[in-house]
Amino acid sequence: MINNYLLRSPNLVLCFMLLDSRLNFQEIDKEFIEWCGENSIPILALVMTKTDGVKKMAFEENMNSISK
Repeated sequence: MINNYLLRSPNLVLCFMLLDSRLNFQEIDKEFIEWCGENSIPILALVMTKTDGVKKMAFEENMNSISK
């Protein structure tokens, strides 16, 4: 369902991807980013959610893994 919207929406300008900051960067997240790239779907921003419930060190580790 979301695939159809992303692939066929004439009004789509960009896609924001929400990532739970309490979790490590997951393979499914990487696969979605790659799928968007393969289908020319622009991802402007990765948005980290739930940052208030994460210790600073864990948050920084997650950010580093995403950057890689």
